[in-house]
Amino acid sequence: MKNICLLISTCFIITFSSCKKSYVGDTYDFTNTLAPYVELASKARIKAAQGSVIKITVQMKTALTEDVSVNYSITGAGSAPINGTVVVLRNTVKTIAPITLPTGIVAPGSTVAAKLILTGAIKGSDVLRIGSIVPTTEVINLTITP
Repeated sequence: MKNICLLISTCFIITFSSCKKSYVGDTYDFTNTLAPYVELASKARIKAAQGSVIKITVQMKTALTEDVSVNYSITGAGSAPINGTVVVLRNTVKTIAPITLPTGIVAPGSTVAAKLILTGAIKGSDVLRIGSIVPTTEVINLTITP
């Protein structure tokens, strides 16, 4: 009986002592190293009449403790780009921004192709990246009708 107990004890000790080995591949880093970024929730083409209001959704990876100002530019809708700013409020991850399209840029019976491009994002004094992958361009194609 003593031999059986001794044998079981020895097997038990050998089994559990073999599990304490450390391997190089056993350490995993699960920290979130992706820097904060701003992007458009949808990049689908928008068709709208001049003078109308379109709505775009600007989103971020995580909520931040400060407001984020996101700058955009509408190009191709007239001679000069139309610039604006959307604010994503602190502790939120997205905002829906109403943008009024200019009037007097489309002749009757025609359309104008334009692009809405995110040009920059600022949180306090920090510049945030546009898009989750660098380099990226966050663009919505617009078709403006009379």
